[in-house]
Amino acid sequence: MNSKRNAIRQDASLCFCAAAEEKLRKIEDILGRLLSKAGFYVFIARRYGTGAHNDNSLRVRVSSTPVKAPVERIDYLFLLLGGLRPDVINHIASKTKVVGDVGTITRDSPKLREREAAIVELPLAARMKELDCGTHEAEAMAGMAAALFGLSVESSIVSLNVLFQRRDQYPEAVTAFRLGHALGIEVGEGILVARYLRSDKNEILIDADTALSLGTAAGGCNFVASPFPGALFDFYSNNAECLGAVTLRAEDKAGALNMCIGAAYTGARALFTTSDGCSVREAIETASFSETPLVIHTTPRYDPADMNTDEGQRLNAALCFGHGEFPCVVYSPVSVESAFALGTRAFAAAEKFRIPVLLMTDPYLSKTAYDMEPLRPSQEKENFPRGVPGYALDDREDAKERNVFKGVALKLRPEDERMRKLAVLRENALSPKLFGNPLYRTLIVFWGALQETLLEVLRTAETEGRFDTKSVALLSCEQVYPLSDQIGIFLKQAHRLIFVEHNATGQFARFVQAETGCIPTDILLKYGEGPFSVEDLTERLQNLLAPKEAAPPKTKRSELKAEIKTEIGKITKKDAEEKASGFPGLPVVAQLGSLAARTASAASPVDERSEGRTL
Repeated sequence: MNSKRNAIRQDASLCFCAAAEEKLRKIEDILGRLLSKAGFYVFIARRYGTGAHNDNSLRVRVSSTPVKAPVERIDYLFLLLGGLRPDVINHIASKTKVVGDVGTITRDSPKLREREAAIVELPLAARMKELDCGTHEAEAMAGMAAALFGLSVESSIVSLNVLFQRRDQYPEAVTAFRLGHALGIEVGEGILVARYLRSDKNEILIDADTALSLGTAAGGCNFVASPFPGALFDFYSNNAECLGAVTLRAEDKAGALNMCIGAAYTGARALFTTSDGCSVREAIETASFSETPLVIHTTPRYDPADMNTDEGQRLNAALCFGHGEFPCVVYSPVSVESAFALGTRAFAAAEKFRIPVLLMTDPYLSKTAYDMEPLRPSQEKENFPRGVPGYALDDREDAKERNVFKGVALKLRPEDERMRKLAVLRENALSPKLFGNPLYRTLIVFWGALQETLLEVLRTAETEGRFDTKSVALLSCEQVYPLSDQIGIFLKQAHRLIFVEHNATGQFARFVQAETGCIPTDILLKYGEGPFSVEDLTERLQNLLAPKEAAPPKTKRSELKAEIKTEIGKITKKDAEEKASGFPGLPVVAQLGSLAARTASAASPVDERSEGRTL
């Protein structure tokens, strides 16, 4: 092994590109288990696509301190079969070391040389063919990455025995991992990241989809329906027996949602999970008018039929996800911990107020994982009485008068009841969370998966002195509808109001302005390019909050008069030259007209408040 080592760094960023999603999932399982157990803090961000969006990449950030946000830089880029992915090219820099098989690197070498990346070509395919393990490229790349972090091959294989035994061809997988580890030692200097081998470490590596699934299970969910497989549906399908849950697949979204409404009628705690709740508005409205408690989970998918994969662009649709005006609650998790807590709270709110509750998660949050304390459900268990409609506890809007079209009074009464319930929901709304100095002057408001990124941005800005963070606070809004009355109090205290969103029009900022009357000072938006990174958001906030350079010295009246005299001399000389050439220009009188006004203003007394204005 090369004795020369890099200096110890605080964290390192790895990226893996492949055409097959399954290969990246294997690498994620192997490295996540090894690095977390070795004492590192790990942050994982996946981008798995299908069809036209087949841009499969995996980001792994390894650090000596807790990390929960993405960065733009790439220290090591590993290219598997399929080569370089389009969404990764712009993040390659001169310090990036690109590792891959000779054939893969050769195809992408022109693009890599344009980015001035350091290229490491390995005879990986040939060596794997010799050892008869050619289908286990993922295990080889994972072994290579493990070697770069100084993990021994024997201890790694012992830790991965259970994982490898779950897969077919166990001996070939171990052989490929050993080969990759040996090649990783030959790659170069390795990566030294400080790590702490704490015997009392109890953090676990968990992703937002799993946290949300556990949160809904803690909330008592026992019925799940969906038109297509997804993270939540798969979780309940695989654990249906121990959770006592029923899962059903339907042909379409309306069928799945109506199944949930029927199950909720009989007393089940039902969950409908889909990629878009707007296409089933009639069924959602039925659940609200019949006062049926129901939780609806929506998250976009990366597929050719859904080009708009940013959940931040669907807020307007979520706020109006029914045809009429009816009470409902919309939650949006801001972190993995938030996903777990809101999964439980959604069922409590649905049962307590007998309303549909919408849980919105964006693809970025759903595909992230990091080390965190074990999740613990709330000790407060809320049980609300339920019954069969028409027989017990039937307090639907039309329970007494079965025909709501008999007169105006019968139509106004349920409408008034719905508006009273909406007022109660507003009083019981989840209050936004404040991070930072409570005596802030600048308030940064956000919703969606931005909390951990913004917290790291403030830590980075304070360490590097980018801008003054002592007067800055963050306001995290997990409930986007109806808004808590507390949000107006937070907003009115701020001298400067900045909104950060993942969409093109500032949908949440406009909604908050309409609800509270508070006008944003600045809005930072990003769309179509993935989530905000720590570097990008730090730079944009620095441009807003960093102290500006001092204005140039004010021009004195005497200097202004001298400047005007010089200009008059130039105009007079130019006029004389034009007359001599036979092509007279603008008369001197017309040119001097504006200068006369400047001379008069220079001669008049100057107000101290106007000295900084442009003359």
